[in-house]
Amino acid sequence: MKLAVFTTHPIQYQVPIFQELVRQGVDVHVYYASDHSVRGAFDKGFNQGVKWDIPLLEGYQKTFLTNKGRGYQTNSFFSYRCPEIKRVLQSEQLDAVIIPGYNRFFYLEVIFWCRRYDIPIYLRGNNLDGTGPLRSSLRNKLRSCILFFLYRQFAGFFSIGSYMTRHYIASGVDPAKIHATPYCNNTPLFEKQRAAFSPLRDKLRKDFNIPKESQVVLTSGRFIPWKRIDLIIDALAELKRSIPIFFICLGDGPERKKLHARIKTELEGCYLAPGFINQSELGRYYACADLFVLASDRYHETWGLVVNEAMAFGLPVVVSDGVGCREDLVEKGEAGLVFEAGKCESLKISMQTIITDHKLYSKMAQNAAKIIQQHTVEENAKQIMVTLSS
Repeated sequence: MKLAVFTTHPIQYQVPIFQELVRQGVDVHVYYASDHSVRGAFDKGFNQGVKWDIPLLEGYQKTFLTNKGRGYQTNSFFSYRCPEIKRVLQSEQLDAVIIPGYNRFFYLEVIFWCRRYDIPIYLRGNNLDGTGPLRSSLRNKLRSCILFFLYRQFAGFFSIGSYMTRHYIASGVDPAKIHATPYCNNTPLFEKQRAAFSPLRDKLRKDFNIPKESQVVLTSGRFIPWKRIDLIIDALAELKRSIPIFFICLGDGPERKKLHARIKTELEGCYLAPGFINQSELGRYYACADLFVLASDRYHETWGLVVNEAMAFGLPVVVSDGVGCREDLVEKGEAGLVFEAGKCESLKISMQTIITDHKLYSKMAQNAAKIIQQHTVEENAKQIMVTLSS
């Protein structure tokens, strides 16, 4: 099996799947349009330069194509344009091609030349239906017509979750062409971190000056308005009147100064806000936590992979009804609770319910660790390999 993957740049949650496919015997070659994520580049969401500290270029074949587009900084449809795609697809004897989207000219180039040279192409994307920006009726109809035509160009689809399966079917895709590959992060990395840091929980909490009796609530992400870290602060400020609370707030971004001022004022003496924490160090903080919260507004959070990270540490989670992963990971109260986006009281009650009901907490913690085992790079690679071989 000779497989090519075309994607814009090395991404920390995609690369482990490429590496696992190689381990499972697939001949994988990944073609990138840019190397900015491994060089280190300014991230607007984190408001700083970000360079991931995990190996993103090891364990698989890769080529960086020459980008003739406007560059990643523009974040536009024409950011990536690689004429070399034609030569690659014409000269390589490929069994299949996978792309993660269609919202860049780069991906349309791949689709066009795959069709031209009769190479089966598969989509493993993360669409914005249900979590994307609201559109007018006319724009929705136009988009539906375009997708109906575009999806006819694919031999199959890898669905990351329930909302993507619904989207494909609503767009006229034959359900037989849809294959489940549940969204996952770097499973081996977080398994190792849990094994290394969880036994050190008491020591880490002491090092971070966390009182023994405190219930530790953690959130992680970019400090931007729609992440609603301000809402978490509001809810915790009320909750700490009756429950000993400690807040760990990981991340950075344009709202850092404002949010840190609020945390310092409203949660004085019971918080830790260390800034941006890279992948290899996240486990130190997750190991200290009792509960994870993702409070994003609606129409923004397509999935929320930080929830996967938290559940890998056996943490119950509280997410808003604007978080895409809620259906597959959280709903039905098995591993956490869903609150109404933007509602402080709803968030507070959800956190309080889990924290104060020890039996419920224990059940959710066990379920979190169990459920996330279905969202691994190993299972993703296995399903991709089986699908492409059939």
